[in-house]
Formats: sequence, C-alpha cells, structure tokens
Amino acid sequence: KDLLEIKITGSQDFHELLEEFFNQDNAIKTAFRPENEADAVLLSMVARASQDFLTNPKYGLDYYLSKRIRHQSFIGLIRSHLEFSNLITTRESENKDFEYNHFWVDKFKSLTSCQKNELNDLLAVFAKEFDDKLIDVRDNVFQLYSEECPAGLIKTEFTLKLMSFLKHVIIETNATFHQFAYYLTPFMWAFLQPSLEITKQYIREDLKPSIMHSADKLKANARKLAGEDEAFADFELKLAEKIADVQRSLEDVMSWFTPLVGVSADSVNLKASKVLNLSINAALDMLKPFNPDIEKQIENTGEIELHQEELTFINDTIFILFDNIKAHSGIKKPKIVLKLLIDHEASTITISCENETKQSDRKKLRDEITKIKKMIDEGQLGDRARSEGRSGFFKLAASIDKATKGNLEIDLNSEGVFNLVISTDLNTYETPVEQVEVNSV
Repeated sequence: KDLLEIKITGSQDFHELLEEFFNQDNAIKTAFRPENEADAVLLSMVARASQDFLTNPKYGLDYYLSKRIRHQSFIGLIRSHLEFSNLITTRESENKDFEYNHFWVDKFKSLTSCQKNELNDLLAVFAKEFDDKLIDVRDNVFQLYSEECPAGLIKTEFTLKLMSFLKHVIIETNATFHQFAYYLTPFMWAFLQPSLEITKQYIREDLKPSIMHSADKLKANARKLAGEDEAFADFELKLAEKIADVQRSLEDVMSWFTPLVGVSADSVNLKASKVLNLSINAALDMLKPFNPDIEKQIENTGEIELHQEELTFINDTIFILFDNIKAHSGIKKPKIVLKLLIDHEASTITISCENETKQSDRKKLRDEITKIKKMIDEGQLGDRARSEGRSGFFKLAASIDKATKGNLEIDLNSEGVFNLVISTDLNTYETPVEQVEVNSV
C-alpha cells in the first residue's frame, strides 16, 4: 500500500525482487506479471506463503497428501474390494510375485493343471497391472509438480484474475498485515483449485477407464480359457461387482480433492467414544482385509466433547497405527489394546497403543525403532513426513510438533509387545473466526 502511493516515472526493474521466484522449480506457476514495485512485493510475499502452504514438512499440503491420501489410504481403499474377494492376492513387497490364487483357480474343476496355471497367470497379470497403476498414481500423480516429479498434478497458479482481486481486497479494505495473512488462506485454495479439478479429471478420464480396460481384458482371456467351466459365471459376476465397487470408491477419491468450505470446526461436537469408534472403523475400511482383535479403553476426565481438531488428530493417529501394525507386526490377527485419555485439567489428549509382534521379526523391529527414535529426537522430520514407506512415525511426530504439550514415545519391550504413546494439546488449534476483525469488501 505504501509503495502504491509513490509515483515513479520511467521504466522500473523488479528483477532482483522476482529473480528467486521465477527461477525456483516448484509447484508454483503464474501468469501474473507485476506492473510496479508494489505488485512485485505482493507477488513475492504470496509466492513465499504459497511455498510454505505446499511444502512445509510439518503442516504443508504435501504433508497432508502424504499422511491422508498417499500413505495407504488411496491404495488401501481401492485395492480392498478386489483383495477381500480374492480376485487379487497379496505379495510380500511391491517387487515380489503374487501368491498363487488357489481361491478362484481351484473352483474351475474342469481345467487341467496346466490350464489352472494359465488362469492363475492371467489373474497375476491383472493384479500386477492394477497394483502398478495405483502405485504410479500414488508415487507420481498425487504429488506436487516439480522437476523431480513432472507427472505431479498438484500445483498453485497465480492467475491474473485472482492476483488482481487479492490486490484490490487489500487496498479496498485497508488491510493490516494480520488481515492480509487471514485473507491468504482462501486465496491459496483458489490458486490450487485448477490443479485439483485436473486431478479429478485424471481419475475420471484416465484411472477409471484404465482399470476397467484391465478387468475387461482379464474377463475376455478367462472366457477363452475357461468359459465353459461352471465356475466362470460366478467369477465373471464377482469381477463385475467388485470393479463397480472400485469405480464407486474412485468417485470417493475424487471428493478428497474438493476442499471443504463454510465448515466451522466449532460446529462439530462428538463424544469421545463416538470419535474413537469412527476413527477405528474408518481405518479398518481403508485397510481391508485387516481384522485385528481390538480392546478399547477410554478415560475422559470432565466428560468433555471433542471438536473437529481432536477428531482429525485421533483419526490420523489410529490410521497410521493400524497401518503400521498390519505391515510390520507379522501377525494376521494381532491383539491391539487402544487407549484414549482426555485430561481436561492437563488440557491434553493421549492415545496409547499396544500390540503383539512376531517373535522372528523382533530384532529387526527393535533396530528400526531405535533408528527412528534417534532421527525424531534429532529433529530429522523434513521430507520423511511427506514421503511414503516407513514414514508413519515421522508423520505422527510432525503432527504434534507445534503442540506445547506434544509427546511421542515408541518402544518394543522384552516380551515383544510394541507400545506407542502420543499426546497433544486439547483444543490447541481452535481460533474462532470472530476474533479476526476484517472489513467488508
């Protein structure tokens, strides 16, 4: 605003102000070109804020994309329909072969042993195509656009229309810096919106048809090989049913890329037992066919109800815990003791989780836990909280980094029981909108 009041004649050079912005390779693009130094300063400020909005390892968008979408939520939800119906089998890792599909192959009684192996190969090819597509989307498409990830679809774009609007909002409201910062949040989502629409379009026009094509190919080849067998009709029906479920779940995934607007965190109030049950059920839905034996315990001093912030914390934590147990406990149906402590006097929420582990895996788990604890203690969160693969505990550490009473303890005791305790502030992020005084535009 001060710069706008200075009348400067002749040509102006904003090269030094903008050199860093235009040279950086990240998920920020712009068609807006400054007309004066005030525009240049505004663009520079918005660009820096946008970079933090996208990439901050503790609260940036990419951190949440990793924690809530890429870290098993996406693949777990989509894959569960086919895995739960045994149309695809599991494999030890992404580079290993799939287990033999005895469930479906053995139903085809008229096939020879050689033909059964051919049918299993068809199922394995379908499973590999399916998994490879989901992994590619997770690792390359649902990512921030960058030189390292040119297929990433997520980026902000400072359009001329939005930047001009922001500039006039600041001028017309005589905004303070505090109010400017408050305005930036909805503008960041507006800058991001075109890429979110492109992401939904990719799911609708590329991912969904690709999966359907692979399923059609499996059905056609299986019909040629075993179409006369009595089991084929059931197989064809089940395949069609589960692919339809996959398509519906992809519609749900599209909704993940639609920001919620007009929802106040204060408008959501739930009992602790409801929040815990919602979080457990949501996690298990994403991690099918994982079916642990869960013992739930709740201690709520003051019997207070929980807001959106607490629901988010509990939901994210339980998903990461269950995903970790499924992947690393080595037990098909592990016993889990899950405790939720809400301490009104201390203003804290604490989640503790205990689960048994496979004896032969314990030395490897202890070594890994020691390494992770050392990295967390040294503050080495950074990109680990935004990446996939053995990053769950780093995400948990990042989620409480700003909490005044945040604490994370991880241990594997001598009896092979894994224990994790995480605490955060109660209502620490609650900031009523009414406290921010802004003038009408």
